[in-house]
Amino acid sequence: MKRFSLVLTGLILISFFSKGQNGSLNFKQISREMNTHFDTAGKQHTGYQQFKRWEWYNSTRLTPSGNIVDNFRMNNDALKTSTVARGAGGHVTEANTGSWTFLGPNDVNSSNKGIGRANRIAFHPTNPNTMYVAGATGGLWITTDNGANWYSYSEGIPNMCLSGVVVHPTNPNIIYILTGDGDATFGGAWDQFRYTKYSTGVLKSYDGGFTWYQTGLHWDETEAMVAYKLVIHPTQPDILMVATDDGIYRTTDGGNNWAQIENNIYFWDIEFHPTNPSIVYAVGNEMNVETRFYTSSNSGATFTETADFNWSSQSNWNRAAIAVSPNSSGSVFVLAGPATTTGNFRGFYRSTDGGDNFTLRTGSPNILGRNSLGNDAVDQERYDLCVAINPGNVNRIVTGGIRVWTSSNQGSSFAYQDNYVSSLDYYHDDIHDLVYHPTRSNEVWMCADGGVYRSLDNGGSWISVSGNLALTQYYKISANPASGGGNENVIIGGTQDNGTNKREISGGSTFNQIKGSDGMDCYIDPDNVSVYVVSIQDGEFYYSNNAGSSFETVCNPTTAGIALGTTVNGVWVTPVAEIAGTSLRFLIGYQPAVVALRLGANNYSFTNVGWSGRTFVKTARNNASRMYIGDNDFLNKNLIKTSTDGGNNWSTVLDENNFVPVTDLAFNPDNGNYIWITYGGYDDEKKVRYSSNGGSTWTNMTGSLPNVPVNCIVFDDNNGSPANAVYIGTDIGVFYRDDNLGDWIPYSNKLPVVEVTDLEIHETEGLLRAGTYGRGIWQSSLYNGCLTDVTLTTSNLSMFKPYYYQVSQTINSSAWHIGTGANVFYKAGIDINLTPGFIASPGPLAVFEARIGPCGGGVPGWSFAAPVPALKGFLKE
Repeated sequence: MKRFSLVLTGLILISFFSKGQNGSLNFKQISREMNTHFDTAGKQHTGYQQFKRWEWYNSTRLTPSGNIVDNFRMNNDALKTSTVARGAGGHVTEANTGSWTFLGPNDVNSSNKGIGRANRIAFHPTNPNTMYVAGATGGLWITTDNGANWYSYSEGIPNMCLSGVVVHPTNPNIIYILTGDGDATFGGAWDQFRYTKYSTGVLKSYDGGFTWYQTGLHWDETEAMVAYKLVIHPTQPDILMVATDDGIYRTTDGGNNWAQIENNIYFWDIEFHPTNPSIVYAVGNEMNVETRFYTSSNSGATFTETADFNWSSQSNWNRAAIAVSPNSSGSVFVLAGPATTTGNFRGFYRSTDGGDNFTLRTGSPNILGRNSLGNDAVDQERYDLCVAINPGNVNRIVTGGIRVWTSSNQGSSFAYQDNYVSSLDYYHDDIHDLVYHPTRSNEVWMCADGGVYRSLDNGGSWISVSGNLALTQYYKISANPASGGGNENVIIGGTQDNGTNKREISGGSTFNQIKGSDGMDCYIDPDNVSVYVVSIQDGEFYYSNNAGSSFETVCNPTTAGIALGTTVNGVWVTPVAEIAGTSLRFLIGYQPAVVALRLGANNYSFTNVGWSGRTFVKTARNNASRMYIGDNDFLNKNLIKTSTDGGNNWSTVLDENNFVPVTDLAFNPDNGNYIWITYGGYDDEKKVRYSSNGGSTWTNMTGSLPNVPVNCIVFDDNNGSPANAVYIGTDIGVFYRDDNLGDWIPYSNKLPVVEVTDLEIHETEGLLRAGTYGRGIWQSSLYNGCLTDVTLTTSNLSMFKPYYYQVSQTINSSAWHIGTGANVFYKAGIDINLTPGFIASPGPLAVFEARIGPCGGGVPGWSFAAPVPALKGFLKE
C-alpha cells in the first residue's frame, strides 16, 4: 500500500450533531449556531446557500416543541390515513374536487436552460433510447425516446427525494430507487450540522415503476442517514449495494435483507470493476480524517483498505469520486476535492494496479471552481462531484463540479468546457452525475441543477434533453390578473437554482428566464401589468417596467439600511407585495418592513414601517390603505399587524407565543376584518384559524385536515357565493372549504404528491394556480359545487394516481386504479356502479373505498391499514 500526503490548513469546527439525534435537535439552536458561523465566514462561504434552503424548508415543518421531525414519515402517515385526492377527475368541468393540469416549465427558451435539479441517471439494459432519472425532489422519471419526453413513475411514494436509480440487467421491469438527497448534505460548517433531506431507504418496483414497495432497507428520517450511491451487480442482480455516511449496505436477495458492511466509514462512491464484477471499489472518509480507497474481491461481502490518501486531518472532509473503463480494466481513477489554494484542488489520481497504489495526475488548475482558467479557490465538492471515463477510450475523461472539464490524456491535463457558448450549446452549473451511454460511442449524459443534458463529443458540447421533465422547485408565483390577448396565460415565479421564469402570453409549457440566481418572491402589478418586481435570495429586489425584458436594482437589506440609517435584515425568501393605486410603491418584508417608492429610473426612497414582515406582507389590490405584515420570529412568537391607513398606524391582529409558526394570511378584500391564517408544523389541532372581527377573536378551522404543514392560503373573491371560499396548499396537496360545505374537501385531482408552496387565483378566468417545490406550476378550474352524475373510465383518468370524487346522485366507473399510493374514494348520493373493466388492484399504500351519502365537507379518513386486496367494498352512511 502506498501512502502520500498533502498538508492543508483548514477550519476546525466543533460538532454538536451525531447520527440519530435529528428528532431531538432544536431548530432554533441549529439556526442560531449556523447563522453565527456564516456571519463570520461570510455568505459566499461554502454551504451557505444549502443551509439557508434547509433553514427555510424546515422552519415550518417541526414538532410543536420546535424540534426537527421526520416529515417524510409524518406526511406519509397522513397519506395513509386520508384519501387526500391525488388522481384524476373525469372531465375538465369536474372541478368540484379539482382537475389539475401541468403548465410547466418543461423547457426554458433562453440561454440558461434550467428547469430543476436531477441527481442520478441509469440506462435500460436493451433499449438504448430508454433512460431513468432520479430527481432531487421530483421523484423518478423515465424517457423512452432519448430524452424528448419524460414521464413520472413515482407518484405516491413517501419520499420523492432521490439519490439513485438502477435497473435489473435482464428484467427491466425491476427497478430500484434510493431515497434522500445526499448531494444536498454538505456545507462549510459540516461538523456543526449536516443539513439535507435524509434517506428513508431503498424502494423496489416489479412492474416498470408503476407500483413501489419498501425493501428491507428502511430508515426513519430522524436517523439522519445520508446515502449517495446505489449499484447493482451486472451478472448477479440480486446483489445491490448502497454507499452511505455509515458504511455500505448490501443485499444478496433482491432487497429483502440487508447487511451493513464497513460501518463508521463515510462512503462517497462505489463502483464495480468494469469486466470482473466480483471486484468492487469504494472510496470514503474514516473517522472524519483520512480519505481511503477500499477494494472487495467477493462482490462486496468484505472490503480491504488498499490505499490511504492520508490528507491532513485539518482538511476535515474530502469527497472523492471513482471512475473505471473496460478499455483499461486494470485502471482506477479518483477525482478528489476540495479546492486547496488558488488554482489548485485535491487532485485527479490514477491507479494501474487495481487500486493498490495511486499516483497524482494533476492538481491544477482548479477544475472544481467557477473560473474558466481554473485560477480560483472555489469548489462545491460535497454538493457536486462526479467523473466519467469513455468505455471505449480510457484517455477521454469528463469531470463535473460547478462546471465541466475534459481530458484526452487520462487526466494529465484538463480543458474547460464553456456552458454559455450559445443557447443551443448549454449545460447548467452544478453537475451531480456524468455517465457514458453504454452502447453509443462518445455520448455522455449529465444530471445537473438545471435538468438533464447530453453530449455527443465526450463533453465538449451539450444540449438540453429535459423535455417535459417537471422538476422545477418554486418558492413563489404570480399571475397576470388581466384577461384577453393571452394576458391570462402569463405567470412568473421564483425557483431554486433556476432564477425567475416567465410563462408568456402564448401560453404553453415553455418558459423564459427573466432573472437568474435563486428566484424568490415576485409580483405582476395589477395597475400596470408591464411592471414586475422580482427578487433573489436574502431579499435583493429588482424592478421592470417592460414585462421583464430588463430590470433595475431596487435594493438589498444593506442598501435599504443605509438609506434608512438603521440595520435592515432579509430572510432567504423575503416577501413582497404591490400597493394598490400606483405601480411605483410596494411593501417589502424586511426586518423591519419597508415601503419602497420608485422616484425615477434606478432611484428609490424607503420608509421604515416599524414592524417585521419576514413571514408575509399582504396588501389589498383595491385598497391602498389596507396592509398586513406577519413574523413568526423563528418559532418563538407569531406577530401579525395590520394598517388601514397605508402604514402610518398599526394594530395587532395576532400576538401569540408558541412553536407552531404562522405561514400565510388571506383576507376578504371587501371586508379586511375577515381574516384566515395558516400554520406550519405538525400540531394536529392547529392548521387554519379564522377571525371575523380583525383578530379580536379566533375560530379554529382545522376541521378534518390531515396533520401536515399548511404552506399557503388564497381567498376566492366570488362576491360571497359561496361565502368564505378558501383554498390551502399543504405538503401533500390542495384542500378547499366554504361555508356551505362547513369543512375541508381534498382538491388535488391530477396533482402530484408534492409540497404546494404558493397559490394564485385568476378570478376573471376562474382558475387556480399552484407553485410546487419540485414539480413545477399546475392549474385547475375553481370549485363549482357538487355534480349530479359522473362516468369515469380509464381514458379520462390517470390510472396510476389516487383521487377523490363525490356526486349528488350516481357514479359509473370502469376505471383502472393501480399503483403506489392510489387511495381512491367514491361518494354518491344514490348509486355507485362498478362496470366491467373496473380494477382497483392491490399494492402498498393503496385503498379503494366507496360510500353512499350526500355531498359535503370532511376529508375522508381510513381507520384501518391498507388491505392487500385494494377493493374494500361499500360503506353506507
